[in-house]
Amino acid sequence: MSSPLKNSLFLLLIILSLTLNTISSTPTNNNDNDNNDKLKIYESWLVKYNKQYNVIGEKERRFEIFKENLRFIEEHNNNKSMTYKLGINNFADLTNYEFWSLCLLKGGAKFKGQYDVPQKAVDKKLVKVAIDQDDGREFQFYKSGIFTSNCATTLNHSVVLVGYDTTGDGKDYWIVKNSWGTDWGENGYIRIDQNTISKAGKCGIVATEATYLSQTPNSYNPTYETSVACDSYNSCPSRTTCCCTYTYGPYCLTWGCCPQESAICCDDNSRCCPQEYPVCNTRKGTCSRKKNSRLSIKALERSPPTIVQIFSLAQPF
Repeated sequence: MSSPLKNSLFLLLIILSLTLNTISSTPTNNNDNDNNDKLKIYESWLVKYNKQYNVIGEKERRFEIFKENLRFIEEHNNNKSMTYKLGINNFADLTNYEFWSLCLLKGGAKFKGQYDVPQKAVDKKLVKVAIDQDDGREFQFYKSGIFTSNCATTLNHSVVLVGYDTTGDGKDYWIVKNSWGTDWGENGYIRIDQNTISKAGKCGIVATEATYLSQTPNSYNPTYETSVACDSYNSCPSRTTCCCTYTYGPYCLTWGCCPQESAICCDDNSRCCPQEYPVCNTRKGTCSRKKNSRLSIKALERSPPTIVQIFSLAQPF
């Protein structure tokens, strides 16, 4: 065999070897990137809810639970047939068993000194709703929409039924107030599907002899604050502006919320300016009506967004 041919074959073997190594290492790199993305979200979540773990290794253990809950939320939200969405809340580091063990304790309780639980409603008109703790993760992370998942018929969680209504396309639903704070669900409320063949109603909502707070439609309508969607994974409160704080090519990986509508996002990725003072001076941290104007105001600080669901790759902005 001639020397040039040997050299060609040798180079070909090197190229094939490098290609195979690249292919075999890609999943690992993707997994590492995905884990890093989730870790960033976890760290932001810890700050938002002021979570602290005093036991060695507890933070890492809770991160594994957090990741599994994120996976569950993302899988649910990617199912286009679902009539409601799930989202991250202050229960995101709890297993479903821990969550229901915590919530079903009578009179309110604390879980390992970290999780405050409001007392159950004591109003005489309270209505009990049944949730199966083995299949209740949808309820744990309910964010918005009409809840249609199956529930048990054993009454073990008390909520207040405040009314009922019908969507534009004719779907009837109950309006229910929970006791887990405004961070859960639609500002503390959940809409539950009325259309079910069960005589007890969806989640057993009509199974008890209780007097409802409302006997007529629309007599009590909770106010649902409309959030501003930054992308499919992050949102800001109503009457604010989404500002990208970190980009990678055409993608925005992290967002900030400017506390004014239609605001101008400054290039320093941390401040913003109102429309009336649209020129950012990032060096001075001020906003002015026009360049080189002597009249200026202090620039506004951005706040972290609400994480709607975990992202595998952020959307272009």
